Amino acid sequence: MNDGQRLYARHFAMRLAKALALEQPAAHDLAARLYGAESWLALAGNIPFLPPDEPLYTYRKTDPWTDARAALHPSTGCVRLAAELTALTYLARPDARAHAARHALTRRPDFLTAARIAVDALIEQGADQEALDCANRTLRAVSRTILPASPRLDASSPANIEYFRLRCARVIALRQLERFDDADDEKVELVAELIEAGATGEALVAQWLDEYRATQEPWPQATTCL
Repeated sequence: MNDGQRLYARHFAMRLAKALALEQPAAHDLAARLYGAESWLALAGNIPFLPPDEPLYTYRKTDPWTDARAALHPSTGCVRLAAELTALTYLARPDARAHAARHALTRRPDFLTAARIAVDALIEQGADQEALDCANRTLRAVSRTILPASPRLDASSPANIEYFRLRCARVIALRQLERFDDADDEKVELVAELIEAGATGEALVAQWLDEYRATQEPWPQATTCL
């Protein structure tokens, strides 16, 4: 099963458990048999477990001999969560995307993918203060629990890009709230961090900021997506 199919199969199993008052894993095994599989393991495969106290990301130097560059490496469980959330929110309307992503953040406030999806959707809806608050909470959580005092993240990994896109979203939200000085300070700081890590900071930040222009267009009606 792919990420989206596994997610919906798990929701189906949860609904069976509630409707038939079944205990787990009986509900999951029943759902698997209704799907035509022998067991839940045969249907969904071996799903990585993510303990509540396990960090979602680890900070690792890209070059062990220098501090010039580093990357955020997601755990196996984090990769699964990100893939499932992306599948759940793909082509969903902005309010549905924001709801699903913010629900994920209640359990893991340092979940960069969830924060990026939530903030993008909130900006799309014009909820700029909520977007700024959401971005700030996750960036604080990541800075407090994962990043060192002077991180040297470059644009070499998907998790790094999620982090930088969240920083760009904060710039957008600040501009929308007419806090232009704060937005300019955030942009200058972000460009400097990228340049220090060997990336083309100005060009990358300009590209990420430009991508938000498309999100301001009206969301297509469901019939246009069929």
